Amino acid sequence: MADSATPSDNLARLHRLAEALLRPDEKLTKADRLPLFKQLLQQEHERMFAAHRAGASGREITFQRSQMMDVILEMLARFANQAYEAEHGPLAIQTSLVALGGYGRAEMCPFSDVDLMFLFPQGVKPKALEPVQKIYTDEILYPLWDMSLKIGHSTRTINEAIEEAKKDMSSKNALLEARLVTGSAGLFQIFAQAYNNFCRGESPHEYIKARLLDQATRRGKYGNTVFLQEPEIKNGVGGLRDYHNILWMARIRLNTGTLEELVARQYLQPTEREALEAAYDFLLRTRNELHFSSPHATDLLDLEKQPQVALNLGYASENVFRRIETFMRDYYQHAQAIYQLSALLERRLAIVGEEES
Repeated sequence: MADSATPSDNLARLHRLAEALLRPDEKLTKADRLPLFKQLLQQEHERMFAAHRAGASGREITFQRSQMMDVILEMLARFANQAYEAEHGPLAIQTSLVALGGYGRAEMCPFSDVDLMFLFPQGVKPKALEPVQKIYTDEILYPLWDMSLKIGHSTRTINEAIEEAKKDMSSKNALLEARLVTGSAGLFQIFAQAYNNFCRGESPHEYIKARLLDQATRRGKYGNTVFLQEPEIKNGVGGLRDYHNILWMARIRLNTGTLEELVARQYLQPTEREALEAAYDFLLRTRNELHFSSPHATDLLDLEKQPQVALNLGYASENVFRRIETFMRDYYQHAQAIYQLSALLERRLAIVGEEES
């Protein structure tokens, strides 16, 4: 049976563990702390692996991994600020460490990228910013790289973040899911309000047209069918990205990013929501298994991996062909549900855009 601890219980446990292991009051050197961070990372990876194999849901594992990364980053930022104060005195610049994309929505599979933005206020002089950036690179980014984590990072003021969103659709989508990890809550709130105002001021109709085109192009790349022998869990037809896309569209079109609100506003029926959530969790759990059983990130459910993935997810038939058949039938059923319901919601959201254009 999966771990029954609540998210708040798990977060409190992680904080206690990090404090006990990293001993921040003892002022260990960065070199001394690195193996302790690696120990924390490995220990939690093994705990989540055991919970996954015991039946934990896909969302439970991805949320717990996000919590673990939050605690690691909080500790790294704490050490970075201590290092800055020791060298330059108290930090006079507001800073926020912001999670983006999948990390921002607190969904991290075992080998997911850690997508970060170092956020600074407007008007900071480069001379004042330079030593902060250097300390943060040395004390936050380098340790993360040394832990063999795949990091995506940017340094932006609020205006720079918005300008990047104007130029690049992927950045715009990632920023839709921005979440404060640590640092100035006030600065992050200013950013969140400014970004929301930007999104409200842009043409929802144009955004939806662009998203629909991107969806059609991506689905065409994967044959416009969920029934591939070797499906791609993240980007394939009926994959995780189909689900993400409807939430991005809803955020821009309706200023909401949850299925609950789509049900409340009658864009989605309760039974449709239940089917979407069950299908999405099935795909997340399958992706978690792929990551746990591989030495690196992979989203391709290829023929070679299918027998073992099926077995590890509880499809226990000794007849390997029957095992694969049963597992893949369930996979296709869930992927088809995501594909059909996401396409339906895309049409509903697009019709609203056409009526108001």
